[in-house]
Amino acid sequence: MTDIPMEKRSDDTSYHSESYNITSSTVRNDLSTIFSLDRHSINFKNINQKDVYIHPYKYINTPSKTCSDKGSITDPFLVIIIKSNVRNLDNRIAIRSTWGNISDPSVKVVFLLGFSPFLEQFISMEKSMYDDIIQEDFLDNYNNNTLKTIMGYNWSVNNCKNTTYFFFVDDDYLVNVRFLLNNFRKRLPSSIFTGCVWYNAKPNRNVHSKWYVSKEEYPDKHWPPMLQGALF
Repeated sequence: MTDIPMEKRSDDTSYHSESYNITSSTVRNDLSTIFSLDRHSINFKNINQKDVYIHPYKYINTPSKTCSDKGSITDPFLVIIIKSNVRNLDNRIAIRSTWGNISDPSVKVVFLLGFSPFLEQFISMEKSMYDDIIQEDFLDNYNNNTLKTIMGYNWSVNNCKNTTYFFFVDDDYLVNVRFLLNNFRKRLPSSIFTGCVWYNAKPNRNVHSKWYVSKEEYPDKHWPPMLQGALF
């Protein structure tokens, strides 16, 4: 597994590997310390999940036997969900032949892809051969990584309802699967959310950077504590 150093950078951004046991009461208590709202200054309405996040994309490919809702006898204990650029066929083949080649039936590996009109014929062949691709019809580019992650969330909760753990990772990481299993099986709480936490990270204001965030999009000087997106 990629080793992430725990260090403090010169720009005051600190990194820590931490885990959180998340409950609804924890979220309510945390929010109550951040927000003090005047009830007369805002409008309330009942909302549902569709109001919170609109994801109007459709599946092109999904695995047929990863979880019990998709043809497997039982749900796996651990599903490893790999975010992969549609062009990174070499990375996916390398994973399937190395750390992703797992004989343990309690572990399944799937790949998240976006859409490319130039490569769709090859992706269809890849899906037919390996049956481990989750793909929707949004364009596969760096700016759509959020859509790719949401796609992974949606597919997981809808198709693997009895899976204990989901592990998200990018396709350029080397994962020690046995290490993951040994740790997850130590009776950790199923509601755990773990990864490399960034503290005091600053939005990138360089207009030429692919990580650029304008003040209109996010005006504050620092991001709130968050997990690194590459693996969690």
